[in-house]
Amino acid sequence: MRARPISRRKFFQLCGVAASVMLHRPAFAQQSNGGFEELLAAIPPVMEREGVPGLQIAVIRDGEIALFKSFGVVNAETRDAVTNETVFEAASLSKPVFAYLVMKLAEDGVIDLDAPLYTIDRPPANGPSELVEAITAKMILSHTTGFPNWHVSSKPLTLGRSQGTQFSYSGMAYVYLQKVIEKKTGAALDVLLQERVFTPFGMTSASMIAREDYEKRQAFGHGKSGKPARFPIRTANAASSLVCTAEDYARFVTALLKPPPADKFHLKPESVQQMLTPRVVAAPGVQWGLGVGLETPDAAPPLFFQWGNNNDANTSFVDGCPTTGDGVVIMTNAGAGLRVCGEVLPLGVPGEHPVLKWRRIFPA
Repeated sequence: MRARPISRRKFFQLCGVAASVMLHRPAFAQQSNGGFEELLAAIPPVMEREGVPGLQIAVIRDGEIALFKSFGVVNAETRDAVTNETVFEAASLSKPVFAYLVMKLAEDGVIDLDAPLYTIDRPPANGPSELVEAITAKMILSHTTGFPNWHVSSKPLTLGRSQGTQFSYSGMAYVYLQKVIEKKTGAALDVLLQERVFTPFGMTSASMIAREDYEKRQAFGHGKSGKPARFPIRTANAASSLVCTAEDYARFVTALLKPPPADKFHLKPESVQQMLTPRVVAAPGVQWGLGVGLETPDAAPPLFFQWGNNNDANTSFVDGCPTTGDGVVIMTNAGAGLRVCGEVLPLGVPGEHPVLKWRRIFPA
């Protein structure tokens, strides 16, 4: 049954995204297990059952990082332990971070979210000009361009799907917007994100391209064969190339859960609200905003989420509730990791989660 969109007013009555919050956040994650015993006890047996070698988790309570823990091994053959210094491929968790940058550039007047983008850079698609030339940043961030996720055929992509109203998840659309942003700013994406998000947010281990220290710190991915492998990222990709720790990513998530006062780097509350406003139905109880998925359970506060899967060997999940300030970031080094994420999610962010029924992410 098609999910019924909720109104903007109702969404924010439930969400309660605040305009004024605490001015300072702690510079470190608490290491106490107090209150998280059930969650921590649940993770190892699920990892073993699903064959997931390594995992990191960061839990947020009331907009603050309350727990950061590591489990398992970075490499199933060498058995080196995952530590809190280990970095993981965040995969599609890259998309909300990129979206945040785009929203900030829109605030700064660098880009118009509603303006057609073809005058800056031609979309990688053919088709009726009214479709190709109608693509905007808002369409891309809400996955309503009509693009597929990726186009690997040698034949040009031809648009013919409904735009603006039909959900069509697309990584290639994000890469197109990346090219637009790079042209408008004259800077490479990895530099933009380092200067405007990673450094000011305290994401010290985060990068969109491979770093020298990753050679010793990065977890190996494990696909269906179970063999460990790394996929060094040499070129920044807005849709999928972020590498970081779960704690790094949790620092970004806190800016959506409890937005700090707007400044040179942080969004105005109304821009955060734009990101969290439902725009298109993706599945029953699941909609999409600008850069983030939105869970809209009946008679419960809405939540935002994003999942990641690179090469079926590195998987991740983030979920947060702006009403309560609760959130969770889970990163794993296995294709089966999303099954672990699905079981751990309700312990990290209590309540109803319609996304767990979305077979695109959590197949039966």
